[in-house]
Amino acid sequence: QAILSVLTLVLLISGCVMDILDDLMPYPLLFFRAYIWLFLVNSLMGAYGNLVVVLCLDRYVAMHRPLYYRNQFAKRRVRYSMIVGSIILGLLTCLHWLVINCIDDQGDIVENFEVTDDIPYIIIRTLSYLFKYLVPGVSMATITWANILFLRRSYDDELRIARQESMDLVVNSHTNISRISIFLAVTFIVCNWPYAVIDYFYDESVRSTINI
Repeated sequence: QAILSVLTLVLLISGCVMDILDDLMPYPLLFFRAYIWLFLVNSLMGAYGNLVVVLCLDRYVAMHRPLYYRNQFAKRRVRYSMIVGSIILGLLTCLHWLVINCIDDQGDIVENFEVTDDIPYIIIRTLSYLFKYLVPGVSMATITWANILFLRRSYDDELRIARQESMDLVVNSHTNISRISIFLAVTFIVCNWPYAVIDYFYDESVRSTINI
């Protein structure tokens, strides 16, 4: 997640630099900014959201099925598979960004209305937003709530019954990592859902009409 965050930040900064140097950009950079940049940035954001879901799921399995977690879920093969799957899903949900822009005769990057106004594109775009923002957000909220309820029961029951040091360490470990997953889930929903709604209903033609 930290690597994806750094890569996303680097791409965002590079996009700002390319926008500032718009008139000085060679065609390869212009092509990258028009067709590839948005796809990469949104794919990294999508992969990050999927990894937050994986983290919440990891805590859920660790707390509710500890033996299965230790024997199966915590294996490197499983973890790497979930990481790779999160990245692939992030890429698949952002394929529509590859065709959203085009380069006009003046060398400016504009929205490709010939594609974005078609019904198939609108359907694919809608499904992409659902699987990139809504499904991960709902999954995070559901799993996180189950983790919160489990932690409350742990404090009410297990810590009163067994105060062994090993038990305290296990519960404290679950608590700390669960708090991190809760924080990431809340920030994902608070920050990304409003952006998703605004971005989905954003209309370039309206923007050009009111000269923003």
